[in-house]
Amino acid sequence: MKKVFLFAALAVASFAVQAQDESKPLTFSVGAEAALPIGDFVDSPIKFSDIYSFGAGLSLQGKYALDESLGITLSAGYISYFEKEYLGEKPGSLGVIPVLAGIEYNFTPEIFASAQLGYSIYTGKYLDDAKMSGFSYAPGIGYRFTPNFSVQLKYQGTSAKIKFDDGGESDSGSLSHIGLRIAYSF
Repeated sequence: MKKVFLFAALAVASFAVQAQDESKPLTFSVGAEAALPIGDFVDSPIKFSDIYSFGAGLSLQGKYALDESLGITLSAGYISYFEKEYLGEKPGSLGVIPVLAGIEYNFTPEIFASAQLGYSIYTGKYLDDAKMSGFSYAPGIGYRFTPNFSVQLKYQGTSAKIKFDDGGESDSGSLSHIGLRIAYSF
């Protein structure tokens, strides 16, 4: 897990270093993220939102512009979900590290859409003796207030699997969220 996060951080950092060269069409952004959990656990009436109320985190994203309207993106971040009391107990902390790559299309200089695919790794006490990760996808739409300041509304879905320390494996369902990213680009 640490290797995946380190790789993503180095890749995004390389975007930042290259972005300093004005002859290259690279940009780098840092964003604050808010997440509203949705989705459910497989074979269970429990919804993701029954256990966690809200998520907050940070993300880094690099974008390479192919032309004025289309760019390739690479992003990584961390979102921590705030637990609720469920059936008289708190389930424990849960966080997610999404590593995503995709495209961004500019309809106008202000309005853009994105589509990303990647992998998410879940962390925290909720998992105790298990590891949870899976394929993620994240479509979104955004608005640039200035060339350096933007807001994006997106849906991030993850088809996660739980791997237990005893060797067992199980589907965990669709751990998804509706997110809002407020970003500063440079």
